[in-house]
Amino acid sequence: MPVGPQSRAPRPPLTDRPGGHPAGEPQDAGDAGDAGTAARWLRRPAPLRCYRRAMSKTEIDLVTAEFFGAFDNRGGRTPDLARIRRLMIPAGLIVRTGPEFAVYTVDAFIEPRLRLLTDGRLAEFSEWETSERTEIAGDIASRVGEYRKSGVLDGEPFEGGGTKSIQFVRTPDGWRIAAFAWFDRP
Repeated sequence: MPVGPQSRAPRPPLTDRPGGHPAGEPQDAGDAGDAGTAARWLRRPAPLRCYRRAMSKTEIDLVTAEFFGAFDNRGGRTPDLARIRRLMIPAGLIVRTGPEFAVYTVDAFIEPRLRLLTDGRLAEFSEWETSERTEIAGDIASRVGEYRKSGVLDGEPFEGGGTKSIQFVRTPDGWRIAAFAWFDRP
C-alpha cells in the first residue's frame, strides 16, 4: 500500500461559511434535509467531524474570554462593554438569578455596569472563568462555568464568584451569545 500524499483520500472542499463545512453537506446530521444527506454526513471521516468540533470549542473559548475581559478596568483600563454588543445577538437575554432576580436586554445590562466601572466606584475590577463544561450540538452550544471576580468597590477590596450559564449560537459571523444567566456567591 503506497504511503504519502497520493495514498490519502482527497479532502472535500471547504466553504467560506464559519466552521468550514464541506461543500454540499449539512452542518450536522440534525440539519439534513433527508436521510441521504444525513448518511453522507455520517460517512464523513471522523477526524474532520472532530476537527470541526474542536474548532468550535476554541472559538467558544475565545468568545467567552472576550466576554469576561470586557469588564476589566485594572491598571486604569477603560472597560470595553460595547464589546458585549458585538459578542451577543441583538435580542440577547441576560438573567441574574441571585442574590436578586433580574432580567435584562443587552443595553439595559451594559448601561449601569459601564457607569459603575468608569465613575470610580469600582476600580481594579476583573472576573475570570475558573472551570467550565461546554456541550456543542451542531450550531448551538451551552456552557456552564464557575468564575471568580475581584476589585475595589467604594474603596474596599472585595472578592467573589459564582456560576454563569451561557447559550451560544453559530451565526454567519461566527459564534455569538444568545443568552446568559448567572448567580453570584459572596
